[in-house]
Amino acid sequence: MKKASGDEWFLDGLDRHLHTAAKVIKIVSAAAACLVVGMFSYYMIVLHSQATVYLDVNPSIQFELNSREAVISAEAANQDGETILEDMDLKHTDLDVAVNAILGSMVKHGYLSQAEDMVLLSVDSSDRSKSEKLRTEISEEISSCLDSMVGSASVFDQDVYVDDELKAMAEQYEITPGKAELIRKLTSENPKLNYAELAVLPIKDLVARLNQEGIDLREYANYTGNGYNLEPEEEDDDSEDDRSQGRIPANGSSERNETSVSPVRRPEAEEPEYEAPEPEEPEYEAPEPEYEAPEPEYEAPEPEYEAPEAEDDEEEDD
Repeated sequence: MKKASGDEWFLDGLDRHLHTAAKVIKIVSAAAACLVVGMFSYYMIVLHSQATVYLDVNPSIQFELNSREAVISAEAANQDGETILEDMDLKHTDLDVAVNAILGSMVKHGYLSQAEDMVLLSVDSSDRSKSEKLRTEISEEISSCLDSMVGSASVFDQDVYVDDELKAMAEQYEITPGKAELIRKLTSENPKLNYAELAVLPIKDLVARLNQEGIDLREYANYTGNGYNLEPEEEDDDSEDDRSQGRIPANGSSERNETSVSPVRRPEAEEPEYEAPEPEEPEYEAPEPEYEAPEPEYEAPEPEYEAPEAEDDEEEDD
């Protein structure tokens, strides 16, 4: 064996150690990469918001959904919304469970009933197909829940793309950006409407207010349900005059042009079929009195005293 000269003996086996270290580094790097990918995937699937859902009745609530349609967070936009979400933890719950819980709380606190059955649903998502799918699913879920809870439902739904202006308007009036967007569309096309007046109205009252102006909300949002009816149940003469002048649409018409509404003709008065019967003779006759006054039994006695006869003439002469 030839002896190494100089420092050559220090390099003996170095290549082998370097090769082993390189393998370790590759393994550690791969593991780190897998960990990063796993954490990123977890974030994108579980923690990253894929869509924001807004619900407005009078309580206004918004919640974030991940790609699995599970709730990431739920927040109230006003005081009524805080009442609904009180002692309720919806984080990591499925979409249908969260919707049922929110609607059940609204029914419990009196915000939803057969008379108050209107909900505005707004969905914000960068994926248009995702937004449409969510609107369909949630609308059907709300309709099904309210049908079973209160017997009727009216759900208006829309897509919304939130910008800084909508956020500011929503914060100012304590509503969701979804309701803020709907009112922005209404007031931009109908200048006679006042934004501040509409913003504070519950959805049921908002629909009634629009109806007074001849505006059908179904022109501005999709509709699902069975509780929406523009026809009033009973009308007096004043309401018929208003409708004939175009202030109230007839038979649920969605036309907003006042001149296009035809006047309502009132039916001519008909002769009454009822005739008062002629008075009949009274059947009752007063009975004759059965009591007769008895004949008096008492008779006055004849007088026993008789006047003496007059004496003869002689005695008279004397």
